[in-house]
Amino acid sequence: MARLFFSRFWPWWLLVATALVNVLSLLYITFKTCDVPESVSYSNTNYKSDYVGAGVDATNDQSTFTFVLREFEDFSNDVTNTTLKLSNVFRKSTILVIADNHVYPPLKLADSQNIRFINLHGSVDKPFLSSQPNSFVKSQYVIFVPDAVQVSDRFRLREAEKFFLACQRVNPLVTMIVWPLNRSTTKCVRLDVDLKKWTVSQEIVPNNSTCDAIVGSQFVLLLTTKTLLELPYPFQRPLDPTMFIQNSVQGHKVVVNWHNTFFYQSLSLFENDPHKNWKHEKNERIRQKEAFSRIGIKRFRHATGTDEWFGCGKDTPRCFGTVVNDMPEFIYQNRWTPPCCLRALRTTVHHVFKILSEQGVRFWLEGGSLLGAIRNGDIIPWDYDVDIGIYRDDIVKSSHLLSCQSEAFEDEKGFIWETATEGEFFRVQYSRTNHLHVDIFPFYSVNGTMTKHTWFKTHRQDREFPESFLRPLEAISFVGIQAPIPNNARRFLEFKFGDGVIENPRYPDAQPVQR
Repeated sequence: MARLFFSRFWPWWLLVATALVNVLSLLYITFKTCDVPESVSYSNTNYKSDYVGAGVDATNDQSTFTFVLREFEDFSNDVTNTTLKLSNVFRKSTILVIADNHVYPPLKLADSQNIRFINLHGSVDKPFLSSQPNSFVKSQYVIFVPDAVQVSDRFRLREAEKFFLACQRVNPLVTMIVWPLNRSTTKCVRLDVDLKKWTVSQEIVPNNSTCDAIVGSQFVLLLTTKTLLELPYPFQRPLDPTMFIQNSVQGHKVVVNWHNTFFYQSLSLFENDPHKNWKHEKNERIRQKEAFSRIGIKRFRHATGTDEWFGCGKDTPRCFGTVVNDMPEFIYQNRWTPPCCLRALRTTVHHVFKILSEQGVRFWLEGGSLLGAIRNGDIIPWDYDVDIGIYRDDIVKSSHLLSCQSEAFEDEKGFIWETATEGEFFRVQYSRTNHLHVDIFPFYSVNGTMTKHTWFKTHRQDREFPESFLRPLEAISFVGIQAPIPNNARRFLEFKFGDGVIENPRYPDAQPVQR
């Protein structure tokens, strides 16, 4: 009798046991990855309630997701097969292939209503909305899938959605879930995004799943359509790190799913071909430079501690144009001097001070440069040049200053020495192309008072001063070297700027940027 019972009903019991194991596995993975406290019960999840009013059928897997292929190369890709396989599994889901321009050679996409190619550049013979991906995203979620990546099956994707909802309940700041394609090389990292300083820094977060970004692997990214469209540049390449930076700026987090493999790489496109890999890496560098220019990132500090620069250099113009009313344009953007510009200024200071010292020219820090040295031993964060004073009588000691009185010249290190067009003083530029500079003002003594020929009405500190401040000169650490300064520097600065100037920083003309 017992044998007959089990022979008739064992498949039913097996199905129940299998389902129970799957549920328990999902609960363990969710709790483990999202750090769910014991007080949170996943069984209380009202799955359908998350879609009330969203216009999405919660029981229809395929209308819940829009797939986006953004990361692929024109010269070598598997977009045709990737989209076809996705379309075969998710027949009602929209699959968007997004490119910056027309792809050449042209993509041979399947003739399917749910696969659509979008050229972000647009076309003169097509309406504006045809180049706007958000016009075609009608689902609750968006999944960014790299080229040549497939999903294991649509039922596993439903588990991914449940996992995402559980993570958001535990930590509402979680807005993205990522699945690294190579878990052995992937690191979870924290991002320090300092837009005022044009800088992003990475720091590895060991043994963690909630962070700001991942490094070391391609990935599949899941987020809500609402989150995506709240990003300023939702389809900007490369997704890593551009997508993560934008998410971090908004204070949001990423959860890395280490335990489930919903997605897999079906084809290696570049690794086995050195030339294709070189082209791919070259294109990635170009795209990253363009993305950082758009976001406003000049320095990217990797988790390894190495800096990657995306701003100006010797062979490029400086990062800002002509300064009007002593207020460079970046101040109106609520930013400080780009770090690449500060680096160029420091290099110019080192060079100029070395030459003047070797030639026996007496010089000292002036104005805002002295103020920065006293405050923190560096250039004021929003300053864009360095000012020094010299004794006019010492010009004859310097072959560089004498030579540039007749015409500008380039020294052996590529710095340009010239007389300024704004008055009787000298200027040393970082290069012929990059005009970040050190200004050198010649002073002379009249009855114990230091004066000069050129004055600037907009410089409140531009005034005569007792020569006693220069007898003797003192020294202070400035941009990593010892720099001469007037004695009794505090009294000197307050004589020029006013009382409390050291403790009360302000822009040259603070009124226009007050909010």
